Amino acid sequence: MSDLYLDYDTWDLAIEDGDLVFIDTNALLARQAVVMTMRAFRGEWFKDINYGVPWVENDNNSVAILGKTPKAVFDSYIREAILSNEEILSIISYTSTLDQFTGKITIDTKLEILDGSITISEEVS
Repeated sequence: MSDLYLDYDTWDLAIEDGDLVFIDTNALLARQAVVMTMRAFRGEWFKDINYGVPWVENDNNSVAILGKTPKAVFDSYIREAILSNEEILSIISYTSTLDQFTGKITIDTKLEILDGSITISEEVS
């Protein structure tokens, strides 16, 4: 499978020498898919209102996990969103921390993919 590569600093399409860059490995494809899912607010994408994590309530999503949601519930929604990506076979390990002062969430996870495993450490704010 192939997809367009997104620059992880800007989240714009990556362009090299005037050409779009395509993802050429399963590991990059899986990583990009998971990070995009974690950064998406469930209910906001018109093509699939169930895509993403229910970080906040909106017109298409009645669940908001930010705030006073117990950590076990919070983590279950994130894990569910990660596993919704077809490139991910299973979650090998998962931890999350929430910085109460900044509101930033750090997710560290190791995921099984078709040809091995990938490790993702992502900060979402």
